[in-house]
Amino acid sequence: MNKNKLAIYDWSGGEIKISANLLWRKFFLASDIIVKLNNAEIISTGGKYQYVGKQSAIFTENRVVHSIELNWGKYVTEGHPVTIKIDNDEFFECIVRPANWWLAYLPFVLIMVVVYFVFS
Repeated sequence: MNKNKLAIYDWSGGEIKISANLLWRKFFLASDIIVKLNNAEIISTGGKYQYVGKQSAIFTENRVVHSIELNWGKYVTEGHPVTIKIDNDEFFECIVRPANWWLAYLPFVLIMVVVYFVFS
């Protein structure tokens, strides 16, 4: 199981990349997991507030239509466990850590600063 910020795999002569980023518009409490094939986005979670979820899509590669399914699990210390299925075959699983993971602490730090100034 790969435990990187960016997972890269070869598929059908192309390169599949999986990455994750915390979203500022959701105050860094939700991640967007993005799957790209040859630098073209084929599926993403869109930053849903779900610990565990599944997203499906259809894409075309070399004039052939394929289906892809992205399953993600609850965020753990290393990152999001992710499983990708292409054409109903399990392609791979990995753990992808958001590149900006440290921003997840920002809401906590801001709350602590406010509490400090209010109660001191």
